[in-house]
Amino acid sequence: MLIIEAAKEFDKPVAINSLKNGQSVFHYAMDHTSPDQDLWIKRKSNIVLRHHCSSYYMRLYNEMKKRSYNEFYSASPSEFAAHGGAFPIKIEESGVIGVITVSGLAQEEDHNLIVEALGKFLYKTI
Repeated sequence: MLIIEAAKEFDKPVAINSLKNGQSVFHYAMDHTSPDQDLWIKRKSNIVLRHHCSSYYMRLYNEMKKRSYNEFYSASPSEFAAHGGAFPIKIEESGVIGVITVSGLAQEEDHNLIVEALGKFLYKTI
């Protein structure tokens, strides 16, 4: 809900999805979103599930290496998108159990929306 509240401030159509153990447990699509955003969510989530780090990290890492993510990892662009907006959900001693993904803003903003909401959530629960 923190992500939805923050996304409303951008006044742009945003879709949000949470996966737990491969199953979608939450999906929210603001008015004026499109089915394309669900495809972006799937492709960005696949990056996290494959590498256990954020999709934005993989984007920046491959840019730093001056290589194409899809070519280097032999990953189909229709299945994998190394663009910001997907973030792993990790549990200590269990590893990655899910993914939070946002689509609709610039990739840096998608990523930051998740990071800021997680920071607020963790701060409240401590």
